[in-house]
Amino acid sequence: MTLNIEREYTVDQLKKTVAIYADFSNELHESLQPVDSLPVAFNRSQKELFKIAPSGFEKLPQPQLKQKLRPNSIKKSLLTMPLTHMGYSGYLNPITGEAQTNAWINCYKTPVLILHEMSHQLGFAKENEANYVAIQAGLNHEDLHFQYSASIFGLKYLLNDLYTKDPEAFEEIKAYLRPGILKNYQELRDFWAPYDDNVIEQVSQATYNQYLKANNQPDGMKTYSYVVSLLVNG
Repeated sequence: MTLNIEREYTVDQLKKTVAIYADFSNELHESLQPVDSLPVAFNRSQKELFKIAPSGFEKLPQPQLKQKLRPNSIKKSLLTMPLTHMGYSGYLNPITGEAQTNAWINCYKTPVLILHEMSHQLGFAKENEANYVAIQAGLNHEDLHFQYSASIFGLKYLLNDLYTKDPEAFEEIKAYLRPGILKNYQELRDFWAPYDDNVIEQVSQATYNQYLKANNQPDGMKTYSYVVSLLVNG
């Protein structure tokens, strides 16, 4: 399944989208964490999140994104240790169609990670499209933690792109964000830090890069960055 969404956008369009996500992220952070300097806590287990995640897909405004998921089709990976050393948050089992998540990740990324793997199950094979669908499902979820997870996940992609196109505007938005949002980002960086740039990760990333190119994603790992186009134009 492929989304037909325009890929070109202007810097002004990017700035407007960043502002929308920044405002919403600040509002959600304040609702979940009154102290602006503290991160939002994610204390529920993945098993609990698996149960409530699918409802986000039922509330999507875009007809082509509304899909039904099979029950019990996602679980924590038994291969979490090698998965982590390879630098992966999750994957879709090509034989069983079951989604697998990194069992060690327990931060803002967890809800949107679950939605991302579920998006693959719904037929969105490309990484940028699975990210976009996951963000939309999270933003339309009734649970505020899912909304926050999706909002700051999308915001991070937008900020990275804004930094390359208009560093001054990036600094202004960064200063506008509640500091606790940046703390949530830091929690994920701290999780991955011990596994950065190890030989296993380098080999696995290179292999996966070739896998993406062989599966109708010619730009390989760069495919992930195209989610910005979808967020701006979706």
